[in-house]
Amino acid sequence: SHELETIVADIRSSKLSTLSVLAQRINTHLEKGRYSKADKKDNVFTLFLDLQTINSDYQFKPSSLANDVYGSKFETALKEKDTVTLSELIAVGNTLFEGVEQHKPLLQKGNEMSTAIEALSAYQLSLDSGNTLPYPYEAARVLYVEELSTLRSSLDASNTIKELDNLVGSIDNFATKVPNDFRDVAKLRFDTANRYLELSDLLLNKRKASQARAAMKKANELLQKVEQSK
Repeated sequence: SHELETIVADIRSSKLSTLSVLAQRINTHLEKGRYSKADKKDNVFTLFLDLQTINSDYQFKPSSLANDVYGSKFETALKEKDTVTLSELIAVGNTLFEGVEQHKPLLQKGNEMSTAIEALSAYQLSLDSGNTLPYPYEAARVLYVEELSTLRSSLDASNTIKELDNLVGSIDNFATKVPNDFRDVAKLRFDTANRYLELSDLLLNKRKASQARAAMKKANELLQKVEQSK
C-alpha cells in the first residue's frame, strides 16, 4: 500500500510538473507574440491541446506580459485593418485569452466581424500566392464601416471649401485601401462634388466668381474620378 501511494504521488508530481512546463512554454510563445501554427509540434494551439489532454480541467492563465503583447497587437491590427493578423489573433484569443476580462471587448468586436475578416484574409493570402480570389466587397464594408461613417459625417458637416478639400484628401487616402470600383468611394466623391457645386452657386451669388470657378473645377475633377471607377 505504501509503495502504491508513493507511485501515485510520483505520478501526480510528474503530471503537475508537465502541466507547469507546458503552461510556461505557452506563455513564452505568447510573450513573444508567436501565434503561428507553422511549427506543428511547438505552437500555442498544440501545447494547449496537450494541456487539455493531461488535465481537461486545467485553467491556463496568460502572464501579464502575454496579455500586454496580445492587446497591443490586436489594437494595432484592428487600426491597420490587417485582416491576416486579425484572423490569427481572434483564433488565439478564443483559445487562450477568452477568460481575460481586459480582452473581452476586443474579442467581442473581432468575433462580430470574424466572417468579414476571414473573407478579406483569404483574399489577401490569395494575392500573396498568386491565385487571386474575387474581392469581398460586402466584407470590406463591414470591416471599414467606422471609416465610411466618419467620412459621411464629415461630408454632412462640411460647409466651406477648405473643409471639402480636407475631406477629399481623406477620401483619397481611404480609396488606397480598396479596389478602384468600390462603390462607397464613388458615392462619397459624387456627393462631395455636388456639395462643391452648391458652394459654387453660393459664391457666385456673393460675386466671388474666381472662388466659384475653383469650386466648380474641383467638383468636375471628382466627377471624372467617379466616371473612371465604373
